[in-house]
Amino acid sequence: MIYAATYLVFILSIAFTTFGIILTSRLKEKYSQDLVSTLLYFEVFIYAFGFYGIWGQILVRELFRESLSEDVILKISETAMILGLPFLIFAWFMLIRFATALSGRKYRNLMIYIFLPVNFIVVAVAGILLARQAELKPSVLVRDYFLIANLVYGFLASYLIHLPVRGKLSAPGIKKNITAPMLFSFMALQAVLLFFQPNGKVIYLFFIIAFFAGHTFLPVYFYLQMRIAGSPGPASSVNAFDGFCSRHEISPRECEIIKEICNGLSNKEIAAKLFITEQTVKDHTHRIYIKTNVRSRAQLMAMVKEADR
Repeated sequence: MIYAATYLVFILSIAFTTFGIILTSRLKEKYSQDLVSTLLYFEVFIYAFGFYGIWGQILVRELFRESLSEDVILKISETAMILGLPFLIFAWFMLIRFATALSGRKYRNLMIYIFLPVNFIVVAVAGILLARQAELKPSVLVRDYFLIANLVYGFLASYLIHLPVRGKLSAPGIKKNITAPMLFSFMALQAVLLFFQPNGKVIYLFFIIAFFAGHTFLPVYFYLQMRIAGSPGPASSVNAFDGFCSRHEISPRECEIIKEICNGLSNKEIAAKLFITEQTVKDHTHRIYIKTNVRSRAQLMAMVKEADR
């Protein structure tokens, strides 16, 4: 019975993952490219951890329980879990970045210099402890790390969303009083179920369902609000900008850079925001100038503004 339930939950995990990513990709019809891209990165990284770190160890046990010893299976499954941690860390990073953008705050490079190093230091310290203290189990350390960090980052993201700049979220139609508490509730539920996971396999299966289903909340909620609102609010502006890019044969990446230039970001800030090098930004900008026949940012911004009229 438990094996049948495990296979069913695995199929549900695939369904939730596919559903969440497809819905997120459709949000670009209404919401800003930066906001949708960040949410999509979050979805991809969190589901990657789900399959690599969570399902990886389960599948190893199921596939090799008769051909390998219990000790070997344990080492392989724990290794899969640990190797999945980078996906989890980047997912939390994208969640905080998404919440920052949604709340109307400007993204700061300080998050890269503090958030990622701190988390990777924690992972490194955990590795040292495992190497020096044989009685410690990797699965227990990863579980405790997930419990604490998931609650902390879930609370931080919810806090940012609940207290947006000027009291209004940057995404039209999205309500802070729904997004913030629901987001934290799903993440807290995962922590609670994982805390009681040692009590049985059934609880762990419920945790997996909560993990995959809970992370579809944001794309589902955003998509429903988009459908309720109908066509995009600033449709004329969006269509005008798309037409501008189409007329000048500007690539999707160059369109993103134009938007950030119009938002007043420097080359360094654009590079950090789009996860590319500063030289790549300069190269794209040079090609944009050639295609639009302008010589400066001011001229480019004026041309885009004129196209929106």
